[in-house]
Amino acid sequence: MSDFLGKQLVVVRVRGTDMEVAAAALREKLAEFPNVRVTALTERSSGWWDWTSTIQLLAAIEYTEPGS
Repeated sequence: MSDFLGKQLVVVRVRGTDMEVAAAALREKLAEFPNVRVTALTERSSGWWDWTSTIQLLAAIEYTEPGS
């Protein structure tokens, strides 16, 4: 049986087109979860209709409950 009890979709959106900045923002968000494991990750960039440049990362995660 898996020790991972919680599952969640985490969304991080950052201005600009620098993937290093987006990755750092995702790491910061994932730090909120105990013993986190990313099971899927995808990136969505803004389209031509969006006048601001943004990167959106979507991560499916599993994590242990606090105290596990």
